[in-house]
Amino acid sequence: MKFKNVVLLFLAFLLNVIAYSQISTEKAQEDLAKTIFKESKEKAKLTSFEKEDGVKKVKNDIPYYSIKFIGKIQFLKNGNIQLMPFLNSAKNSFLEVIDNNGDFYSNGGLFRLVYKDEVLNIEGNIQYIKTENGWKAKTILIAIKENKK
Repeated sequence: MKFKNVVLLFLAFLLNVIAYSQISTEKAQEDLAKTIFKESKEKAKLTSFEKEDGVKKVKNDIPYYSIKFIGKIQFLKNGNIQLMPFLNSAKNSFLEVIDNNGDFYSNGGLFRLVYKDEVLNIEGNIQYIKTENGWKAKTILIAIKENKK
């Protein structure tokens, strides 16, 4: 009877280790969707997600997992997005959809008009860090992926 309990305990431990050994595609997609919706102030949403690759690293005894992805976002309103971030702006600055109320205009390739329901290709990387409570997204970098002509 004791042997059976030990085996069951070991199997439960093993399943727990396997479950947290890497990030599921579904979790990465969910984290990215939440980030896009939040950073765009509910003006863009993730419509497509595909994991391209994943890398597990350990640095200073801390496990990290990095996921490379491609996808699509859809804009939920008209506005301008910043294509080339300024030195002091956020890493995902194109997610800020700014109303064009005459204060500025799209010029010099810094800004681009987007229209409601327009879809753009994106690519990026999500870096996770292992904590006591599981994997947590540490850094999410997203960029517009230009269509190849």
